Amino acid sequence: MTAPTRTDLAAGALVALGSIVGLASVGAGWSVLPPAVLTAAPVAVLLGVVLLVAGLGREPGLSSTSPWASAALLACVLPTVTATVLATASAGLDPGQISLLGLAASPLALASPVGGVVAAAVVVRRRLLGPWARRALVAALACRVAWAVVAWIPLIELQEALHSLRVAALVPATMLLFGLALALQGRGPAARRAVDDWRDSTSVTGPVRRRP
Repeated sequence: MTAPTRTDLAAGALVALGSIVGLASVGAGWSVLPPAVLTAAPVAVLLGVVLLVAGLGREPGLSSTSPWASAALLACVLPTVTATVLATASAGLDPGQISLLGLAASPLALASPVGGVVAAAVVVRRRLLGPWARRALVAALACRVAWAVVAWIPLIELQEALHSLRVAALVPATMLLFGLALALQGRGPAARRAVDDWRDSTSVTGPVRRRP
């Protein structure tokens, strides 16, 4: 798949921006940052994925090539936004109401690892993105799937150990790599044109043959 430049650049920038905020929240602690900042991180990542799927302007998105990969990718990312919004909204609620919110969000939590596996498999099989963006996306989805599965394991000792080791930082870190790879992929054609123009201006034998 030859990805559109503007779509990849904008989507990658949003994913990278949200991931940077997510990394900062893990490092500073969730309780330290304002609720608006905590919600902005996954929302920015989700908007980047939506832009990648839908396309920017008249450029086709990932959905025009693979609706299955697009739906699976959205299913993997959406639960993070839902969980953050619910965590923010649950402040001040009694335990019974918090349990009801968690029960309502459980189907989405289950959809996250399933969507991650499907999205990774389709993207790799059909080579829907560039090599570096594809590898970074698989790493990011693998971390999301692993973290979602671990969250379902009812072992307090395991949760505390992972929290002390800052393992949760792997999710935004790998998403940051994906965002950067996607943005660089989006700048790839423009960079190649700039190099070819420079070679044309300095060549003594005439214009060089343009690369596709």
